[in-house]
Amino acid sequence: MDILAGVVHWIHLLAAVMWIGSLSFVVMTLHPALKEKFPKESIKNLSKELQRRYFRITGALLVLIVITGGLNVRFARQAMEGSLPQTFLLFLGLKLTLVTGLISIFLLNILYRNEPLVENQTEIPWAKPSFVLGVFILLLAALLSHIHSH
Repeated sequence: MDILAGVVHWIHLLAAVMWIGSLSFVVMTLHPALKEKFPKESIKNLSKELQRRYFRITGALLVLIVITGGLNVRFARQAMEGSLPQTFLLFLGLKLTLVTGLISIFLLNILYRNEPLVENQTEIPWAKPSFVLGVFILLLAALLSHIHSH
């Protein structure tokens, strides 16, 4: 069972890092570089294509994250012999709140993906706030992992 728990945890971390890593690349590298070198109309066309691909890949990652996250909590509860410490529950609640926000942003972007881009909009909507949420989610994941291992 420990091997299964380890593989599930790895899949969960891999999916989360891929999601947040892609946001990191877009926010810190791609969009700033494009703004410096290319006309806005070219960036708009590229942004639409990026959004289409991003939403498809992120949707799959989201399914993996939700399923493996639930399994991770189950495995942690088993490892801690049925009782989760108060700090674990607090950090888990915070993490789930931030994840809910991140998922909400993703779903709103999906819902409004066919809306025309706002004048001069050259970035994926809500990429920066999503990235910030993701960074804090990874922090809480590290804290949860530390609590679980002690």
